[in-house]
Amino acid sequence: MSIQVDNLASSAVVSTNQTICSTSSTISATPPVVGVGTWSVLVGGSSVATPAATLTTVNSLTIGINIFAWVVSSGVCPSNTATVSIQVDANPTIANAGLDQINCSPISTLNANLPLIGTGVWNVLGGGASVTSNTLNTSSVLAMTVGVNTFEWVISNGVCPPSRDTVQINVLVNLLPIVAGPDQFVCTLNPTLNATPHAVGTGTWIPLGGAPSVTTPTLANSTVTFTNQGTYTYVWSVGYAICPVENDTVKITTYLNPTASNAGVDQNICALTATLNGNIPAIGTATWLPLGASPNVNNPVNYTTTVNFTSSGTFTYVWSIGNGTCPTENDTVVVNAFASPSAANAGPNQTICSYTTNMGAQLPSIGSGTWIPLSAGSSTLASTSLFNSAVNVNAQGLFGFVWEVGNSSVCPINRDTVFIQTFTSINAGTAYAGPDITSDLLNNLMAASAPTLGLGTWSVSTGSGTFANSNDPLSYFSATSDGVFTLVWTVTNGVCPAISDTMILTINPMLIPQVITPNGDGSNDYFEVKSLQDVDGVVLTVFNRWGNEVYKENNYKKNFKGENNSGVKLSDDTYFYILEAQGKTYTGYFAIKTN
Repeated sequence: MSIQVDNLASSAVVSTNQTICSTSSTISATPPVVGVGTWSVLVGGSSVATPAATLTTVNSLTIGINIFAWVVSSGVCPSNTATVSIQVDANPTIANAGLDQINCSPISTLNANLPLIGTGVWNVLGGGASVTSNTLNTSSVLAMTVGVNTFEWVISNGVCPPSRDTVQINVLVNLLPIVAGPDQFVCTLNPTLNATPHAVGTGTWIPLGGAPSVTTPTLANSTVTFTNQGTYTYVWSVGYAICPVENDTVKITTYLNPTASNAGVDQNICALTATLNGNIPAIGTATWLPLGASPNVNNPVNYTTTVNFTSSGTFTYVWSIGNGTCPTENDTVVVNAFASPSAANAGPNQTICSYTTNMGAQLPSIGSGTWIPLSAGSSTLASTSLFNSAVNVNAQGLFGFVWEVGNSSVCPINRDTVFIQTFTSINAGTAYAGPDITSDLLNNLMAASAPTLGLGTWSVSTGSGTFANSNDPLSYFSATSDGVFTLVWTVTNGVCPAISDTMILTINPMLIPQVITPNGDGSNDYFEVKSLQDVDGVVLTVFNRWGNEVYKENNYKKNFKGENNSGVKLSDDTYFYILEAQGKTYTGYFAIKTN
């Protein structure tokens, strides 16, 4: 057998990359020492004239990148490859710098064509102008000199020859700047326009919209008359020869003087909310403005609005009416606001054993209080404005004091009344119950001293009985039985300490007769019970020995003398009696003896 050994192929070496403005070119490679070289097209639609030649032309190159490969091969050995690229640039769009211009301004606008291929650049060939944006086909130009100004529009694309075109702008005269004057905001219907006059050219005022004509249209400082306020627009148009007209615009805003302001009358109110009442402006707009520490109103742009205060005080507000640039019309209103005073509480009524005390009113949290006595001259207050003032009265009695709480003259006064009942203390020894009494009677007359001050009252300390009038120093005391009684005469005066005195009443045992001798001798003629002679309602019933009632008296007063109720004498004998007095019943026997 035989073995064919191939030599390794030489390295592939090609010429440098190219950038051209053509559809054909030449490419070359280094001849290989070992192996065979061949050209092929990797990118692009071109063709290689002699693929096996180290130097060959390439035709039909496409715009853009074209890539070719030089491959060196040797038998079955690996081949070596090198590439070369050709960038083909397109010819730029033909430049068109636009039409020549005649101008009366150092400012204009260029108007070249927009390149479809390549990029354009403006060059200044003549004149002292500057192009605002030299790559913009419609760029503006500034600062052109009077005369001919020449500009070149150059369109370039890669390595291709650029396309050039020129344009001329002939500046006959410089009319700029055209100054119609600043916009005006005036408080008049007869303003003056303020355009800048020109040494060359003719200026004319042109009204726009519904603006009225100016007084002298060709006068830069002409006046103009309006019938009402508003915003009006005028053009100051300056022309010269065959030049285009140059314009500038001004706006005139006119205002009428605002309506005179009326903030309303000053207010004195007993409330912490006030209502402000300004006039409605026919011309202009109005706003409530607080002065100093006055709080903001609830609706500042409403002619009638409320405002809330947190405390009493004096607050000032301005009703300000303005209209554009006209002087504002101002009027001021002052609100004196007072909170409603606290409810008056004069304190509890007092009953005292003294001519001196302290008032007990509640201190008001809002407003101030004043004491006013109901009866002038009967009392003296240490301070009429002190809620717990000391007070002196000049006698025993009932004294009224009014606690008035007010907060300014505009707020209703709150009132409350307290009454002080004063009593004079009773001197020791004032009470005298009278002398002690020893009596046979159950009904006895007291002899106490009437008090010069206060009220005296009888009471029973020991024993049992009743007073006809417990407050009468000379009252009768009716005992229920005989015995020893301790009676107390107490003198009181209101809440002052009471003074008491006691007396002893001794009532001898009740003696009921056992024998009467009604013989007319004036001795023992009657059935007499001495202790009951002043007692009312005593019932005496007399029975004979056979149990027959022979006498009865329902209000017995020592009038039984041995006769029945018909006045017939009863015979001497023994009789049975029933005696009823003061809730008790006494029974027994007695005898009638006339001889």
